[in-house]
Amino acid sequence: MKIYTGGANPKKIFERNSALASSKIVSYKVSSDNKWCALVGISRGASGGVDGVAQLFSVSMGKTQIVGAHAVSFVQCAINKGDDPSTLFCFTEKKANGKIISFHIPYI
Repeated sequence: MKIYTGGANPKKIFERNSALASSKIVSYKVSSDNKWCALVGISRGASGGVDGVAQLFSVSMGKTQIVGAHAVSFVQCAINKGDDPSTLFCFTEKKANGKIISFHIPYI
């Protein structure tokens, strides 16, 4: 995946994980500090529904984590008054039965 910055040539940041091999890519997000990237794909599930998977990548650690997700976003937010902003990774997850949709906001 590539991050474009101010007219510079594109730079490959990470490899697409095999968990997204059969997915149609629907979204690519980068945190405002360029420390985190997320690639989101969807595919037809075994029951005919839509399965979502996100590849969360830490630029500084060079590591990937796969998350079941249909949509993602990064947000900068001061957790406590006066603190420097922290990066939050927001994502939605639809359970296999399709009846429960969860919204998660972990600190990364």
